[in-house]
Amino acid sequence: MTITRFEELPAELISQIFVYFTTDELYKTFANLNDRLDCLIKSSCDLSLCITSHCDSFRAVFVYFTELKLSGLRSFHVFRLTNSDEYIESIEQFIHPNLSPRLESLQVPFCSQSILNWIFDGKFPRLKICHIYDSSNRKINLLLSNNIQLPALRQLTIEGQDGNEFEKILFKCPNLSYFDFSCYACFSFKQLTHPYVSLKRLRLSYLTKFLFHNGQFMSLVSCFPNLTHFYLNVEQCPEHNETIDFAEIAQDLKRSLPHLIFLDWHIDLILRNRSSYYWFTFKQVSQFHPLFYCFGRTDQHLHIASFDFTAIYRYDRQFVRLN
Repeated sequence: MTITRFEELPAELISQIFVYFTTDELYKTFANLNDRLDCLIKSSCDLSLCITSHCDSFRAVFVYFTELKLSGLRSFHVFRLTNSDEYIESIEQFIHPNLSPRLESLQVPFCSQSILNWIFDGKFPRLKICHIYDSSNRKINLLLSNNIQLPALRQLTIEGQDGNEFEKILFKCPNLSYFDFSCYACFSFKQLTHPYVSLKRLRLSYLTKFLFHNGQFMSLVSCFPNLTHFYLNVEQCPEHNETIDFAEIAQDLKRSLPHLIFLDWHIDLILRNRSSYYWFTFKQVSQFHPLFYCFGRTDQHLHIASFDFTAIYRYDRQFVRLN
């Protein structure tokens, strides 16, 4: 029999063709054409959806795929700046253990408490990548008290949580290679108990009352001996008159992080201590460690990185080391 129409192709072949379409293309080309194609999209076993604000008719695309209740979804990424309870509820109905048991990658700007519960209760056993960029109103502390581990998870972004949950998350996800943690609070790294050798990339953001010379920084770096990328965004502790000794910090890095190849630090300076940083020159500090390469500072902020950021950021004082 000669096949002359697309919908006459075998279901297995059509499902494989779907994989090569972007989400926007899939919606524009096949959505609501007929029941068979809708059913094939719903049952596709290797479908990846990426819905962005650049998609035409974002709402129509989002509603179509969430209401379709896909059964074989492998990855689901939503990128949109506006937080909306309407979208949160839709995602909860869509990303469900009974509907998405094959889920391997989830990236959403916000999520419901139920989705967080399912993630940290191990309801998505194949989940390898999980980036939730705003979870400040969702709490995971009770979820971390159980003994369920997530051995498949390799990348995790979680924001707005209690700083005391940092090591609990590491223990629950023993094979993480990338961890992006933001807490907008103060917590001590002295409580870290053992090294996490799988972690290669660490991003810590919005930590307050941070101290470099009370053992906190050394405790932090000594727990990640295989770290290659280190992003740090901290605010100095206003209750302590701490001046950062960059020569000592450089020695800590050399001893504890021998594999480090990328560094990007943002330090908010405390008011009464800002003038004490005028004693050093960027050229001097750049000699302490190979990754102390580019510097920028204002009266309130100090930026040190292993790459040239001068085309991206503009500071009152800037310096780039000549290799």
